[in-house]
Amino acid sequence: MNDETRILIDLAQQGDEQAFLKINKMYKDSIYRYIRSIINNNEDAEDILQESFYKAFKSIARFNLQYSFYKWILKIASNTCIDFLRKKKLPTVPIKKENKYENEESEIQIIDPFNHPEIVLKQKRIREKLEKEINLLPKTYRDIIILRFFEQFSYEEISDKLNIPQGTVKTRLFRGREILKEKFSGWS
Repeated sequence: MNDETRILIDLAQQGDEQAFLKINKMYKDSIYRYIRSIINNNEDAEDILQESFYKAFKSIARFNLQYSFYKWILKIASNTCIDFLRKKKLPTVPIKKENKYENEESEIQIIDPFNHPEIVLKQKRIREKLEKEINLLPKTYRDIIILRFFEQFSYEEISDKLNIPQGTVKTRLFRGREILKEKFSGWS
């Protein structure tokens, strides 16, 4: 945390709203992007952003300057997203059910377990870790993994684009995947 941020936080902890507004301005874009990656609606994401900063302002006196302010506000935003998703009606999936007493089918609605807020957040964290680890790979592996899995190139297309034999493409893809598997072993 730089000195300017530390001073602004100190002032905000003393009740200075203008200092907090400056902090808000510094962090709001990145926090909004985070919220928007979870909430698929601009208006809801904007509301959650405002609510997150409001909660942060109300509890900033308890913030410890030894920790990262960004991580602190991100945690508040994450919890606010979870609260929002829990309050919102969870998506349901129709299931046809045969009625034993009558010769007809009826349809029931069950909650879709794959859209539960905690599962959505866990998937997001895994995706973020995967992106980070892919970016840390050596370029020879990273380029092939990105072309194959994110841009859906065939082995032949990767070979042509990178001007290397298809066997090399397959070998590098295998090695890159093995490195990623190792990075993810035991991670949750």
